[in-house]
This record gives sequence, structure tokens and C-alpha cells, in this order.
Amino acid sequence: WTFLSPEPLDDAAKVARHDARPYAAFAERLLGDGVLVMQTGRWYVSTAHTRDDVDATLAAVRATLAADAP
Repeated sequence: WTFLSPEPLDDAAKVARHDARPYAAFAERLLGDGVLVMQTGRWYVSTAHTRDDVDATLAAVRATLAADAP
């Protein structure tokens, strides 16, 4: 979720005061598109994911980010 932060989250104090709500909203919109991401910001890819799974995830991320663009 650091990509939604205006500053690098490079120490515990910054992480503690970081507003996680934008990432939570991002994750919720992805879930609406059928992409489950962890609220903690960790993403996992496994050998169970097909190329189509990865492509669908990337498309959902692009669409979500584009919808939020000013």
C-alpha cells in the first residue's frame, strides 16, 4: 500500500501514522472486480495462477487506478 502514500514508508513511525483507508478502498474495488488482495498490502503469485489470471488482475488494477486518476 505504499504506492498510495505521498511519502516513502521507510520507518515504523511513518507506517504507524499512515492512513490505510485509500488502500482499503482500492482493495475493495478490486474485490468487486473479482480480485482478492490482502488488506495488509501483500500480494502473492503462485504457480496456480495462470497467465490469464495475471492478465485479469493487471487489467483490474489498471482500471481501478484509472478511475481514481484526477
